Amino acid sequence: LKSICYLLQRKLEYKCKFDSQCEINKSTRNVCQYCRFQKCLENGMSTALVLNETERQAKRNLIQENRTKRELERIRALIKATSLSSRQEEFKATIDQITASYCRIIDVPLRVVNNDRFQKNK
Repeated sequence: LKSICYLLQRKLEYKCKFDSQCEINKSTRNVCQYCRFQKCLENGMSTALVLNETERQAKRNLIQENRTKRELERIRALIKATSLSSRQEEFKATIDQITASYCRIIDVPLRVVNNDRFQKNK
């Protein structure tokens, strides 16, 4: 495929030395570039889809921008998750105290067991 792109971008023209009858397979594909190109066209390759240097650079830039955006989003999500969990830790004692007080008021005594779980007193 690279050779096809090279051919099209440089507007080169290959010629077959063997009357355009070359067999193209994995082992002989580099023997005749003309027949290889013709086989690509016969199998549906579109020459219009080959990018020129400017288009290729624009595509690379877009890919890099998207990578950067995804990385920034990942970092933002990580920071947000970290800040939320640190706030939860900050207010954990207050939340536990309010929950225990509420349970005493409604006459269902609870105690904290196993990191954040409440259990009825027996």
